[in-house]
Parts: sequence; C-alpha cells; structure tokens
Amino acid sequence: CGQLGAAQEVSLLLDDARAAIATPEDKEARP
Repeated sequence: CGQLGAAQEVSLLLDDARAAIATPEDKEARP
C-alpha cells in the first residue's frame, strides 16, 4: 500500500521533471 503510493509520487515527480525540461514545442504537442 505504502509502496504503491510512493511509486505514484515518483511517477508524478518524473512527469514534472519531464515537463520542466521539455521544449516549448513539446509542451504545445503535449499540454
């Protein structure tokens, strides 16, 4: 249970990191 929650948090952090390093074109392609 706790492990699943941690995995979800990590996934969200990775998504935020990808969005932060994404180029403007990438942001437009994937809002």
